Amino acid sequence: MRKKRTKPAAHTRMHFNKQELIQKAKQLLAENTSAEQIALGTAIGVFIGLSPFYGLHTVIALAVALVIKKANKLALLLGIQISFPPVVPLIYFFEYKIGKALLLRDEEYSEKFFASGLSFAAEMNVKFLALLAGSVILGILAAACTYVCTAFLVNKYRRKRLRETAAGMPLK
Repeated sequence: MRKKRTKPAAHTRMHFNKQELIQKAKQLLAENTSAEQIALGTAIGVFIGLSPFYGLHTVIALAVALVIKKANKLALLLGIQISFPPVVPLIYFFEYKIGKALLLRDEEYSEKFFASGLSFAAEMNVKFLALLAGSVILGILAAACTYVCTAFLVNKYRRKRLRETAAGMPLK
């Protein structure tokens, strides 16, 4: 007889499924925190989620949450979900291309930097440096866009809920 597989508890998994994300987002919007705190947490989470330290995003996010008290912790953890497994190769590809373009603008220097005579470890170090530089640039851009969009959307959602409440409409 086959054993029935059970899902691990939600708190032991690193990523949420779609329904859990929707539930967490609704919980986040219902919290008594400002839109700026939610936007800050989400933006920092996106920045961390775009870092090349896949597998350590949650640990890094929890450490940052201890340091940056203004950021909403749940929003921060939701923000790191930007790097769910099917998207990671695409993210890393663009980060590497951005980093390589940023670090290796001079073609002569580029040839020396990526010379075939480098050891495997040195070549991986160079490639990781390009990935890291690209992740910082992409992370800053994505975090800035996320902050603005999240603050706008949270404020818009809350104003709509306030109008519905004032009009006596039932809340969904």
